[in-house]
Amino acid sequence: MRKSVAGVLAGVVAVFGYAVGRPTFSSLGLLPNLGNVPGTATECQVCHVSAGGGGALNAFGGTVQANLTGGVPDWSRIRVLDSDGDGYSNGQELGDPLGYWQPGQPNPGLQTKITNPANAMSKPTGPSGVQIVTTPTAWGVIKALFR
Repeated sequence: MRKSVAGVLAGVVAVFGYAVGRPTFSSLGLLPNLGNVPGTATECQVCHVSAGGGGALNAFGGTVQANLTGGVPDWSRIRVLDSDGDGYSNGQELGDPLGYWQPGQPNPGLQTKITNPANAMSKPTGPSGVQIVTTPTAWGVIKALFR
């Protein structure tokens, strides 16, 4: 009986330790360009003060935490906010200013244009590199050229 209780207890501790230490959002791809943010040592540091994650949240991490829907970041709300107060939305800084990116898609924008949404000194310097073409609009532009 002692061995089985000790085994169960060890299993519970191992599972609890795994769940607590696991990255929550970055590995799941629920926010765009987390691995491309300059000035961060890890994806965790996009939201956390510590490069190892866990503990205190930075300005962007606080925004993410305040905009969870069912435990999942709501990018449609997060992208329009300006977490670091630098005048650029989180979507502009992470390459998705118009909100077309969806989890599971490739990262939007140009990797070299990504800035840190938690650092007011890190600001976009030009277009995000996002090119949006929709068939009706593009066709309308082409037709207008021949009028």
